[in-house]
Amino acid sequence: HGGHSHDSPVTSFSIEMPGAVDQPLFLYWLSTVLFDHSDVIYRMKGIVNVAGRDEKLIFQAVHRLFEDRTGECWGTGELRLNRLVFIGDKIDRDFITDGFKKCLVSEGK
Repeated sequence: HGGHSHDSPVTSFSIEMPGAVDQPLFLYWLSTVLFDHSDVIYRMKGIVNVAGRDEKLIFQAVHRLFEDRTGECWGTGELRLNRLVFIGDKIDRDFITDGFKKCLVSEGK
């Protein structure tokens, strides 16, 4: 037995958070994250609740390649929960989570 281990530096984390996002702000933030952190974020995907829209926003990215599309409408009584998944190496979870929170529309706006 060689006594060595194979620790993978690749990890994943997700954000699940209620609320609605400002779509232009969210897409700008996401593109900035992709461009500035594509060396550590290998993949991301998610379903997002956009303020003022009944349809889900679905996105995915691999490094700097990004696509988004309009999904089905949120169901009656369905919790409009934003779900984002990030896969990469040494991702700064606090930085990503704080950045996403800044995209949420404040109550009363």
